[in-house]
Amino acid sequence: MTPEHRAAIRQGVNLATLPDEVRNEIAGERIMAMARATEVKRKAAELFEIRNQRMKVERELHGLGDLAPAVRDELNRLIERRKR
Repeated sequence: MTPEHRAAIRQGVNLATLPDEVRNEIAGERIMAMARATEVKRKAAELFEIRNQRMKVERELHGLGDLAPAVRDELNRLIERRKR
C-alpha cells in the first residue's frame, strides 16, 4: 500500500474505490489487529486472575514485549470495572 493510499484511507475515502490489492491488504491488517486485540484481552484476563501476586504479574508483563502496554491498559480496565 502506498503512502497515498494510506492518506486517502485516513481521510475517509470509500474503500470500494481502492484497488483490490489495497483492499486485501487492509483486510489482512484488520485480521491481524483483531488477533492482537484478542491476545491482549486473553492475557489481561489471565493476569487479572493472579493480580494479587504483583511480582509475578510484572514479570509476565515484562516478557510480553510490544504487547505489554496494551495488556497493562486492559488489565487496568478489568481492575477498575471490578472496583465498581
